[in-house]
Amino acid sequence: MSDHAHESHTGPIKTPAQLLWTSFFAFVAPIFIIIGLVYYVTTGDKPAAGSVDPELATAQRIQRVGSVELRDANRPLQSGEAVYTAQCSACHATGVWVHPSSATPPPGVPASAPATRPC
Repeated sequence: MSDHAHESHTGPIKTPAQLLWTSFFAFVAPIFIIIGLVYYVTTGDKPAAGSVDPELATAQRIQRVGSVELRDANRPLQSGEAVYTAQCSACHATGVWVHPSSATPPPGVPASAPATRPC
């Protein structure tokens, strides 16, 4: 009975040769695999940055982030209501986004209460 209990607690490695190969594949082989992958990645024939087309590379590095649109300064200006209708009313007129100074509180909320969604 004690032989049976002792066998159930043994591991899969039974001989010193199995221990040697297990140690090799668990610790040494991954290190060589990692070294090989690093060598493979770092020794490719890659052109240096900007060496293929230096003018294009320079232009891409110094490109503008934004742009300025020039318009006629003598054009007629729109009224404030027209600008509000065109730009602001999509959110503010529907009540989705309420400015705190013009917010009408819902029923049951005192007028001094802050707006829940400020502009």
